[in-house]
Amino acid sequence: VIAALLQPPKASPAKGAAKNTSAFLLGVLAGLVEGSLENKSIAAVAGGVEAVVAAMKANQQNEEIQERAVEALLRLFREHAAGQRRGKASDAAEALRVAQEVSPERQDLREAAQRAAEALYSGDTFAERVGEMGYGARHSTSTAIPDTAMRSVTLQQVLELQAFIEECLLKYDIVDGSGGSVELETLSMYEVRDFFVLPLTRQSQCSFAELLSQGKQPPTWMVSHWWGTPFPLTVRMLQLQARSRHLHAAASVTYWCDAFANNQWSIQEFDEADVLRFPFARAMLSQSCMGTVLLCDPEVTALLRTWCVFEAHV
Repeated sequence: VIAALLQPPKASPAKGAAKNTSAFLLGVLAGLVEGSLENKSIAAVAGGVEAVVAAMKANQQNEEIQERAVEALLRLFREHAAGQRRGKASDAAEALRVAQEVSPERQDLREAAQRAAEALYSGDTFAERVGEMGYGARHSTSTAIPDTAMRSVTLQQVLELQAFIEECLLKYDIVDGSGGSVELETLSMYEVRDFFVLPLTRQSQCSFAELLSQGKQPPTWMVSHWWGTPFPLTVRMLQLQARSRHLHAAASVTYWCDAFANNQWSIQEFDEADVLRFPFARAMLSQSCMGTVLLCDPEVTALLRTWCVFEAHV
């Protein structure tokens, strides 16, 4: 279907037939990708978004082609980050703007084009809607844990967060401060905080651990790490450590991790003259804590960070 759309029309006196064929192919493409992430991914790799945008630009006054193309883009962009990225790169926003002006009396076409544009940039409003999603709705109520040193998270809770993040990054093209797309393979803890922890805790203004837990969770291990380490690598290292030390009970092992234990909305927890009274130090020195887990990337960047060296010393 995509190859046929990209193929230049053959010279023929029946120009209307060629346009009807394009409209038909656009309708077929829209049907194929509806509700199928796999088909959306295949279409994106094959240049489906670019083909649809090209058809729109080549037939700006053809109402039928514009209508079918808008519907195809809506389905290619809806909850599909790869399609959204390709749409932005191929200037789909301009094509959708033009489509809204083809037939001013067609309110349905204008509204469909607007919905497609919203789907194209749905990653921009992700933070506003994250609390309404399944994971956010399940963790919408916080439980106060006054002692920050008792705000550990279990390995299972970390895995559930990672699964949610992976799902979101497949569905929404979230853009970072430099204009690039946030991707799972390079996702840092800074981005986990900015795009997930802060939006999820905005309403409660609490730590992330207080959203996940029903009460205090004493730490079994203290996590010492560099926030720039890719989050998937961090999770894999925690899995390895938990399985090697706790075997079948790995899922319930608790880790004190600053990004989740500290309230990212407030620095009051650091109003201590004695650094050993800081939350991380109290977690490390608590009776339940067996030790410190130092997580390192291939360059062992953690040991170039003053805090990590200090944590290893304590």
